Amino acid sequence: RLQQCPVLKDRKVEVMNFGVQGYGTAQELMTLRHHVWDYVPDLVILAFYAGNDLRNNYRALEHDHLRPYFVYKDGQLVEDMSFRDLNFWERDRYNFSIVDSLPFWSVQNSRILQLIRKVDIDAKRRQFEKDYSEINLAFYKEPQSNSDWEETWKVTEGLIKLMRDEVYDRGVDFMLITVSDSYQVLPDIQKRDGFRKSLNVPNLFYPDIRLKNFGKEENMPVYNLAGPIWEEAKKTGKCLHGFDNAVPCGGHWNIAGHKFVGEIMGNYLCEQYTTRLSKEGKRETL
Repeated sequence: RLQQCPVLKDRKVEVMNFGVQGYGTAQELMTLRHHVWDYVPDLVILAFYAGNDLRNNYRALEHDHLRPYFVYKDGQLVEDMSFRDLNFWERDRYNFSIVDSLPFWSVQNSRILQLIRKVDIDAKRRQFEKDYSEINLAFYKEPQSNSDWEETWKVTEGLIKLMRDEVYDRGVDFMLITVSDSYQVLPDIQKRDGFRKSLNVPNLFYPDIRLKNFGKEENMPVYNLAGPIWEEAKKTGKCLHGFDNAVPCGGHWNIAGHKFVGEIMGNYLCEQYTTRLSKEGKRETL
C-alpha cells in the first residue's frame, strides 16, 4: 500500500514485523535494542494493545512471570531480570502446583500426589477465570489512585517515552498506534452499549484517549485505530474481529480487519510523509 504513495513511488518501501505473541512493552523495548537496529529503519511503529500490554508490564497484574519487567528505581526505569532465577513452578501461579516442585518420579508413582495436584490445579484455574474476568476488563476504566492499574500505567507510559527517546536519539521517526479491542468496535450497537453500561463507563475509549493526550504532551504522534475501525464496522455491519470457527466478532482482527487496518495505515503514513516531504522541499528551495 505504501509503495503506491506518490511521494514514495521512487523509493523502495519495506515493512518488517518484529511483533511477538505475548510480548509486553518491556519486551518490545528490548527487541528494539537487540534486534531492530540491525536493519537500520527509517520509522519505528509501536503497536499497543491495552487489553493485555498494560498487565504484561506490571508483575502484580501478570500471571506469567517468565518475562523481564522494568521497575522504577530512584525515578528511573531499570530492567528487572529476576525471572532468570525462577524455578519453573514459580513461573505461573495458576498453572503450577506445589506438587510440581517434587521429584518427577515421586509424583508419577503416587496416586495421592497426582490427586492433590489435580485438585490444586483445578482450583487455581477457577481462580484464574475469576481474577482475569475482572483484570481483562479493567483497562477500559480510569485507574483508582494508588492502585496496581495506576502503577502499570505509569510504567507503561515511561516505557513508551524511553522507546521514543532511544528512537529519536538515532535520528529515526517514531509513532505509536493503539490497537482496537473487539468490544470497542462491535457493529451491534445495542450489544456494544450494553457492554459499556455493564462497566459503568462513559465510553470504551479510555486507553485510546489517554494515550492520544499523552502523545500530545510528549510531542509524539499517536494514531488510534479503534475509531476508524468502529466507523467501518457500523457502516458495513461486518465484524472486523473474530473468526467463524472461534468467538464471533471477538479476539484478534480477522482477514477483513487486517485488510482494513492495512489500508488506513497506508493512507495515514502516506499523508504524513507527503506533508513532511513537502515541507522539506519548501525549505530546500528557500
